[in-house]
Amino acid sequence: MRLVLTGAVYYLTTGTRATWASTATNGLYTAAPPGSLAKVGGVMEWQMDVEKNPADTTSLDDYDTQTGAVWDSAVGSTIKSPIKITLKEKDADGGQIAIQQAFYQIGIVVPLLLLNGLSTASGTGVKGIWLDAEILKIGQPRKIKDIVKFDVEVQHSGWSSIPPQWVAIT
Repeated sequence: MRLVLTGAVYYLTTGTRATWASTATNGLYTAAPPGSLAKVGGVMEWQMDVEKNPADTTSLDDYDTQTGAVWDSAVGSTIKSPIKITLKEKDADGGQIAIQQAFYQIGIVVPLLLLNGLSTASGTGVKGIWLDAEILKIGQPRKIKDIVKFDVEVQHSGWSSIPPQWVAIT
Protein backbone atom coordinates (compact mmCIF):
# COMPACT_ATOMS: atom_id res chain seq x y z
CA MET A 1 0.00 0.00 0.00
CA ARG A 2 1.47 3.37 -0.95
CA LEU A 3 0.41 6.65 0.62
CA VAL A 4 1.48 9.90 -1.03
CA LEU A 5 0.20 12.86 0.90
CA THR A 6 0.57 16.59 0.86
CA GLY A 7 -0.37 16.92 4.52
CA ALA A 8 1.74 18.14 7.38
CA VAL A 9 4.66 16.73 9.34
CA TYR A 10 5.15 17.61 13.02
CA TYR A 11 7.95 16.89 15.46
CA LEU A 12 7.94 16.71 19.25
CA THR A 13 9.84 19.75 20.55
CA THR A 14 10.21 18.61 24.18
CA GLY A 15 9.99 15.32 26.04
CA THR A 16 9.75 11.80 24.68
CA ARG A 17 7.04 10.21 22.60
CA ALA A 18 4.23 8.51 24.51
CA THR A 19 1.44 6.24 23.35
CA TRP A 20 -1.19 8.26 21.44
CA ALA A 21 -4.14 6.69 23.26
CA SER A 22 -4.56 3.68 25.55
CA THR A 23 -6.75 1.68 23.16
CA ALA A 24 -7.28 1.39 19.43
CA THR A 25 -10.40 0.68 17.41
CA ASN A 26 -9.65 -1.36 14.29
CA GLY A 27 -5.97 -0.43 14.65
CA LEU A 28 -6.63 3.33 14.87
CA TYR A 29 -5.75 5.31 18.01
CA THR A 30 -7.94 8.39 18.45
CA ALA A 31 -6.97 11.34 20.69
CA ALA A 32 -5.91 14.98 20.69
CA PRO A 33 -2.28 15.56 19.69
CA PRO A 34 0.34 16.39 22.32
CA GLY A 35 0.79 20.07 23.06
CA SER A 36 4.53 20.08 22.39
CA LEU A 37 4.29 19.51 18.63
CA ALA A 38 5.65 21.95 16.09
CA LYS A 39 5.22 21.83 12.33
CA VAL A 40 8.28 20.92 10.25
CA GLY A 41 8.66 23.77 7.80
CA GLY A 42 8.92 23.36 4.06
CA VAL A 43 7.18 19.98 3.74
CA MET A 44 6.11 19.53 0.13
CA GLU A 45 4.85 15.95 0.48
CA TRP A 46 5.45 12.72 2.29
CA GLN A 47 5.22 9.20 0.96
CA MET A 48 5.04 5.89 2.77
CA ASP A 49 5.08 2.34 1.44
CA VAL A 50 3.54 -0.14 3.87
CA GLU A 51 4.21 -3.82 3.42
CA LYS A 52 4.77 -6.97 5.43
CA ASN A 53 8.00 -8.91 5.34
CA PRO A 54 7.37 -12.51 4.31
CA ALA A 55 8.32 -15.33 6.67
CA ASP A 56 9.03 -18.52 4.75
CA THR A 57 6.74 -21.40 5.78
CA THR A 58 7.60 -23.77 2.94
CA SER A 59 7.51 -27.41 3.99
CA LEU A 60 7.16 -30.84 2.42
CA ASP A 61 3.40 -30.35 2.72
CA ASP A 62 3.77 -27.87 -0.17
CA TYR A 63 4.89 -30.72 -2.48
CA ASP A 64 2.52 -31.45 -5.36
CA THR A 65 2.53 -35.25 -5.81
CA GLN A 66 1.13 -35.00 -9.36
CA THR A 67 3.69 -32.57 -10.81
CA GLY A 68 6.58 -32.87 -8.37
CA ALA A 69 6.56 -29.12 -7.85
CA VAL A 70 7.23 -27.61 -4.44
CA TRP A 71 5.43 -24.35 -3.88
CA ASP A 72 6.92 -21.58 -1.76
CA SER A 73 4.60 -20.46 0.98
CA ALA A 74 4.85 -17.56 3.38
CA VAL A 75 3.00 -15.61 6.01
CA GLY A 76 3.23 -11.89 6.59
CA SER A 77 5.37 -11.09 9.60
CA THR A 78 6.83 -7.73 10.57
CA ILE A 79 5.57 -4.54 8.92
CA LYS A 80 8.04 -2.22 7.27
CA SER A 81 7.20 1.28 6.23
CA PRO A 82 10.02 3.39 4.84
CA ILE A 83 8.91 7.02 4.63
CA LYS A 84 10.18 9.69 2.25
CA ILE A 85 9.61 13.35 3.10
CA THR A 86 10.31 15.99 0.44
CA LEU A 87 11.31 19.31 1.98
CA LYS A 88 12.00 22.82 0.71
CA GLU A 89 15.25 23.87 2.35
CA LYS A 90 14.75 26.22 5.30
CA ASP A 91 18.00 26.63 7.23
CA ALA A 92 16.46 28.17 10.37
CA ASP A 93 13.50 25.77 10.69
CA GLY A 94 13.49 23.92 14.02
CA GLY A 95 12.05 20.75 12.51
CA GLN A 96 14.64 20.56 9.76
CA ILE A 97 17.39 21.22 12.32
CA ALA A 98 16.06 18.41 14.56
CA ILE A 99 16.04 16.01 11.58
CA GLN A 100 19.61 16.92 10.64
CA GLN A 101 20.86 16.57 14.23
CA ALA A 102 19.24 13.15 14.56
CA PHE A 103 20.86 12.02 11.31
CA TYR A 104 24.37 12.86 12.49
CA GLN A 105 24.05 11.39 16.01
CA ILE A 106 23.70 7.65 16.69
CA GLY A 107 20.81 6.73 18.98
CA ILE A 108 18.94 10.00 18.52
CA VAL A 109 15.39 9.70 17.22
CA VAL A 110 12.88 12.35 16.22
CA PRO A 111 9.29 11.74 17.32
CA LEU A 112 7.28 12.55 14.18
CA LEU A 113 3.59 12.89 13.44
CA LEU A 114 2.81 12.62 9.71
CA LEU A 115 -0.76 13.63 8.85
CA ASN A 116 -3.00 13.97 5.81
CA GLY A 117 -4.03 17.42 7.08
CA LEU A 118 -3.36 19.86 9.92
CA SER A 119 -3.17 18.75 13.55
CA THR A 120 -5.62 21.51 14.48
CA ALA A 121 -8.35 20.12 12.18
CA SER A 122 -10.10 17.95 14.76
CA GLY A 123 -13.06 15.83 13.76
CA THR A 124 -12.40 16.19 10.02
CA GLY A 125 -10.92 12.78 9.23
CA VAL A 126 -7.30 13.87 9.74
CA LYS A 127 -5.23 10.72 10.18
CA GLY A 128 -1.62 9.67 10.00
CA ILE A 129 1.24 7.87 11.68
CA TRP A 130 2.95 8.65 15.00
CA LEU A 131 6.45 7.19 15.35
CA ASP A 132 9.95 7.60 16.70
CA ALA A 133 11.84 8.19 13.46
CA GLU A 134 15.34 7.06 12.68
CA ILE A 135 16.73 9.34 9.98
CA LEU A 136 18.26 6.97 7.42
CA LYS A 137 19.12 9.32 4.57
CA ILE A 138 19.25 12.99 3.72
CA GLY A 139 19.34 13.36 -0.04
CA GLN A 140 21.40 15.72 -2.14
CA PRO A 141 19.75 19.17 -2.30
CA ARG A 142 18.57 20.07 -5.78
CA LYS A 143 17.59 23.45 -7.11
CA ILE A 144 14.40 23.73 -9.14
CA LYS A 145 13.84 27.32 -10.27
CA ASP A 146 14.15 29.35 -7.03
CA ILE A 147 13.49 26.43 -4.67
CA VAL A 148 16.09 24.15 -3.12
CA LYS A 149 14.53 20.87 -2.11
CA PHE A 150 15.76 17.57 -0.72
CA ASP A 151 14.40 14.21 0.38
CA VAL A 152 14.68 12.68 3.82
CA GLU A 153 14.15 8.96 4.37
CA VAL A 154 12.99 7.81 7.79
CA GLN A 155 11.79 4.60 9.39
CA HIS A 156 10.60 3.56 12.83
CA SER A 157 13.63 3.39 15.11
CA GLY A 158 14.84 0.28 16.87
CA TRP A 159 15.80 2.57 19.75
CA SER A 160 12.11 3.18 20.49
CA SER A 161 10.14 1.19 23.07
CA ILE A 162 6.78 2.24 21.53
CA PRO A 163 5.69 0.87 18.14
CA PRO A 164 4.40 3.23 15.43
CA GLN A 165 0.69 3.98 15.74
CA TRP A 166 -1.99 4.87 13.16
CA VAL A 167 -3.74 7.87 14.69
CA ALA A 168 -6.75 10.12 14.20
CA ILE A 169 -7.12 13.66 15.54
CA THR A 170 -10.02 14.43 17.87
